Amino acid sequence: MDLLHTLVPRADDAFARAAHHLMAAKMYSLASFVMIYYDMFLTFGQELDTIWLVPKYNIMTLLWALNRYVLPLGYIVIVVSFHMRWNDDVCNEYILYPEALKIVATAAIGVIFILRVRAIFGRDMWITGFAWILLAIELGLKIWAFTDGVRLDLPDEFVGCILVGRHHTRIAFTWIAELIFDTVIFALTLYKTLQIYHVQLAKRRPMSLFVLIIRDGIVYFGVIFAANLGNVLVFMLAEDDIKAINASFSTLITSLMVSRLILNLKTAGRPPEDGHASGVKVHVSRQVETDVVITIDERSQAILTLNGGEYLLHRISASPLVFLMHRILLALETGPRHNSILKFDTGRRGGKDEESTFGYEMPQLANSRYTIPRP
Repeated sequence: MDLLHTLVPRADDAFARAAHHLMAAKMYSLASFVMIYYDMFLTFGQELDTIWLVPKYNIMTLLWALNRYVLPLGYIVIVVSFHMRWNDDVCNEYILYPEALKIVATAAIGVIFILRVRAIFGRDMWITGFAWILLAIELGLKIWAFTDGVRLDLPDEFVGCILVGRHHTRIAFTWIAELIFDTVIFALTLYKTLQIYHVQLAKRRPMSLFVLIIRDGIVYFGVIFAANLGNVLVFMLAEDDIKAINASFSTLITSLMVSRLILNLKTAGRPPEDGHASGVKVHVSRQVETDVVITIDERSQAILTLNGGEYLLHRISASPLVFLMHRILLALETGPRHNSILKFDTGRRGGKDEESTFGYEMPQLANSRYTIPRP
């Protein structure tokens, strides 16, 4: 009798621990899913300006769409599978879907970075060929690893169709292969960027774009390396029912970081006509007139300088000055109001200067100080 009472609590403890592990894996996956969509909403305006509202599309546009939309949309099915009670036949048919989706995402991201390395190395055929071979090896290892995947055998009381490996060492190679590819691409980027850095430093040339490349390369490498290394360690060391807990996060954070990297590089590389400085004069009642200087910083943000204060106005878009005018009014919205006219030069468009005038209720500018800090 004592033995029976000893075994029952132990069985209950194991059941409770398994339930806790399963819930943790589901919530972690759901949080990762929310993270990628939240970032998509945050950067949608910048995406429109730098990806879609451009004169023409190219191969990078297609790769962007694959990374930005195919993976997050495909992950809807994965999130649903974690919370549905599917029969064994349905789950067995589905179980390799997550890794098949990962193969597509890995191929798109790999091509993006090969094109990046190709551009940095001046289209060097040997470097580019080496990168292509490395990507092919990575994809081959991933296919070999994920074909070992099976569904996690859950008690009848639990729901979910979750991928694990029949042999845990083998399926871990899907992230080991990614670690190797990321490390080599980062090393190539770092090597070439340091070369360019020393050349520009000797010639005293500005290097903001290349500083951005090196900075974002380090951020990408650090975050993705940590996520994939965590995946390998979890698959090697954790209990069976929690081995896949970090898989969703590592996949989606890779997509997020690559999207951010592309947006930052495209924003930094935009031509001057997409972000020019404009002189603005604000005419108000009582014959008060002051000059307002609008400048565009390296992040394509419009900065208003007025009476020694700086104000973030609006990220430049397809029609920036429409938003610019509105943001000026918001920034100056203090003190008593007077009827006023806002005039500004839109810059050279169509070979001639154009001036636009708007009538608004604007605060008095005389004897006023504006101390809103620049973000």
